[in-house]
Amino acid sequence: MKKYKIAIITAFIGNGGKTGELGITDEAQTQFDEYGVDLYRFNNENIDLLKPFYESQCSKEDIINLNIWDKISNIYTGFKYKQDIKPSDQDNYTRLIAKIPKVLFFKLIPQEYDYYVWLDSKFTIEENWLKYLLWLLSKYYKYDIISSKHSERDSIRQEYQYMFDYISIKDKDICLKYSGQKLAIQYQLFRKKKNYLDNRLFELTMIIYSKSILKQKEFLEEWYAHNQYLSIQDQLSFPLLVKKYKLKVGALNQRVFDMPFTTHEYGRI
Repeated sequence: MKKYKIAIITAFIGNGGKTGELGITDEAQTQFDEYGVDLYRFNNENIDLLKPFYESQCSKEDIINLNIWDKISNIYTGFKYKQDIKPSDQDNYTRLIAKIPKVLFFKLIPQEYDYYVWLDSKFTIEENWLKYLLWLLSKYYKYDIISSKHSERDSIRQEYQYMFDYISIKDKDICLKYSGQKLAIQYQLFRKKKNYLDNRLFELTMIIYSKSILKQKEFLEEWYAHNQYLSIQDQLSFPLLVKKYKLKVGALNQRVFDMPFTTHEYGRI
């Protein structure tokens, strides 16, 4: 089997939930060490490494190109989707800066790898997970990105509706994470994309980037900008931007929370 240079990237910055940083069993760590996998952790202690990249390289006008009727509509949307419970400025800051290792990883990692693997910090990696990862790489070697299909929803529209339903009933956890106004504006902008077939959605709890993505840094920059200027919900903008940049995405049918040789805080429910 071909030997790959692999970087695993994770971040635990201002996160909620019950778990903390990415967990790795002793057996899994031994396999990482023997194969030569490099692990990059970002947390509150080294957050200064991320701050220089906080402001997007894309201008807001490049991402949100509004005509006068759009602006009037957005004023109306602001009243319609006003939230009693909403994210604080600090919540928005920590959630956005935590996206930097996930999306702008190429600005942080000092050397080039064959694959960059983003893992949510709520995973615990167990023995033989590396074998599973290597199997994925051998099977999906022709793709720019590998990630799981969403296990419950199939489109941006469905994801937006799901989130808005929870905001409408004032689900506190959702309201403290997301602005209903920004979600609504973002969805309105997406609906204007007449040639976009809205039939894909991904669970981005694990993302495997091939080094081929380094030739498409504009995709990563724009994806981050969507998180900054629109909604922090990166699942909404990912399918549309993948289409725009003509990226090949290997869509796993495996539910990411039930990924072999792992446990996850949200898994197996």
